[in-house]
Amino acid sequence: MREYGAVVIGDARDTGVLEGAGVRSASHLVVVCGDDGVNADIAARAGDVMADQHRHVLTCHVHVADPALWAQLRVRDTASRATPVRLHLFSVVDAAAEALVPVALASIQAQAPESPHLLMVGVDPVGEHVIARAARSWSTAPGRVGERLRITVVDERASAAAARLSARYPRLADVCTLVPLDVDVRSPAFERGDALAAIGPGVGAACVTTGEDAAAMAVGMALVHASPRERYPVYVCTTHERGLGLLLTDAVETPEAGRLRIFGTFERGCSPDLLLRGTNELLARAIHDEYIRNQASRGQTVGTNPAMRPWEQLSDVLRESNRRQADHIGAKLDAVGCGVGPMRDWDAPLVTFTKDEVERMGRMEHARWVEERMADGWHFDPGPKDEAGKTSPYLVEWEVLKDEVRDFDRNTVREMPMFLARAGFVVYRRGAAPSGSGSEAG
Repeated sequence: MREYGAVVIGDARDTGVLEGAGVRSASHLVVVCGDDGVNADIAARAGDVMADQHRHVLTCHVHVADPALWAQLRVRDTASRATPVRLHLFSVVDAAAEALVPVALASIQAQAPESPHLLMVGVDPVGEHVIARAARSWSTAPGRVGERLRITVVDERASAAAARLSARYPRLADVCTLVPLDVDVRSPAFERGDALAAIGPGVGAACVTTGEDAAAMAVGMALVHASPRERYPVYVCTTHERGLGLLLTDAVETPEAGRLRIFGTFERGCSPDLLLRGTNELLARAIHDEYIRNQASRGQTVGTNPAMRPWEQLSDVLRESNRRQADHIGAKLDAVGCGVGPMRDWDAPLVTFTKDEVERMGRMEHARWVEERMADGWHFDPGPKDEAGKTSPYLVEWEVLKDEVRDFDRNTVREMPMFLARAGFVVYRRGAAPSGSGSEAG
């Protein structure tokens, strides 16, 4: 093993290399090797290194290159953990789509709000995720009053892609008008603009996702030159924003200089903001938001309860406490015979827990919280909660708590299906088909 400043060269599957890189004291480990099996092995070795840790938690962000495999495996992000390694499975493909969709939809609403139209040229895995995320975002877009998003898909396998997406996402047709055009985007006919007549007017944004950087650039430039009177931006998805994208930096007074936008899927998909905003983080923030709403309804303010601060202003200790609560969601759901699956049907009704189920999970959450606080050095005191002194009147058995205090935990567990829905999951009762989940990966 050789070290160059902050760079450690070695096989990350070797626990000695991981320890030399400082994994024991790290908060995050990002694993982005090109092989899914190698990535999983490194995460397992990190778990071995951290096995003797009791309070420190390492969040291990593991890249899964296969989008279908990622969609099926990511439900493991919601499982209960008994080790100090918090797993976050991520996909650069989906993360890049998550970054691109808001930009494209903003352009559509600015260009043609009365007849929203997204043009997809080429449908690689990034393109399929863009379509799915665009439809889901459009279904909840503020100010949308029944307008359907038209998505025209141009690819030699466009019909097959449209059929696959429609089967995977049952509500896609309720939100979008998906129009497939089976056209070879690398053909002379496309370069001449023959397909533009079938596409129709009013395009608000175009995304080129052909899978190969050189081909994507060629297709994007051909689209711009074939539609010189149009103003909509053309987002060309390439692996990196540099490389071929540098050829456009000096372009002056050319059509592509104003309309062609290079979108590096690797840079955007691996941005710290998206990478660190994993499933656990999303759930933890949702739990904290619910806590703030609950406390505010009882007349509490930041002045009377410092824990009501926005997430960004919370102490590391309180943020980690919310993350640990999110970690335990899987265990609570399992206790009442429920599971978690990937959400396919955005309009499916959420599971409603019975009174007994709420009571059981609320009791479990309180016991988990008491154990966490005691491990952090807190102890019982009948007086007001004292953050500095680490005392609380609530470090008692569930039966001893006042009913209004138990409601804190009851309300949180009632909202778990909503928290999970925001993160793209659906809660279902085992033995029954998940109403919001499909059989295929997305």
